[in-house]
Amino acid sequence: MKHQLKQAFTNPKFLVGFVLFMLMLLTAIIYPLLSPFGALDMISGGYSAPGTYVSVQDVAGSNKAEALKVETVGGSAASLLTEDNKKDMKDWLVKFGGLDESEIDISNGDALVEQWFAHYDSANKQKGITSAKKKAYVRLDNSLREAGADIILATREEDGSLAESRTVASNEFV
Repeated sequence: MKHQLKQAFTNPKFLVGFVLFMLMLLTAIIYPLLSPFGALDMISGGYSAPGTYVSVQDVAGSNKAEALKVETVGGSAASLLTEDNKKDMKDWLVKFGGLDESEIDISNGDALVEQWFAHYDSANKQKGITSAKKKAYVRLDNSLREAGADIILATREEDGSLAESRTVASNEFV
């Protein structure tokens, strides 16, 4: 084996190929360790999130907007609820929200969301449930509050306060 390696490394064609192969291999191993970019940034910009290619300043300053005829969020936060979410909300409202089970109708999603907003407070003492379940309720509450939220564009006034200059609806695209 030692004799064969010695013969291979004396051949100039083999040496050129070996050096090129080692350069490529070492570059593939060392470059990601030294690169300040993430993995997707290194290989291409083709994996960027939707909307990345639109400048935020262009969107904010645009006077042309077109509202789609399709409701992008289903009309309300209630459209985001699954049957499991509705049952969990009902359980929480009965156990910790102070509501009677007969007051809660899980078939009416909008009324259930209104009751949830009126009674849910993550600071309530919630004895008897795990911390994972508490965090799930917080995530559910956050997703309901963010559903269908409009983007409010503001400008700074001379006195330093902010004034609403335009509201971009959730179904409006520039």
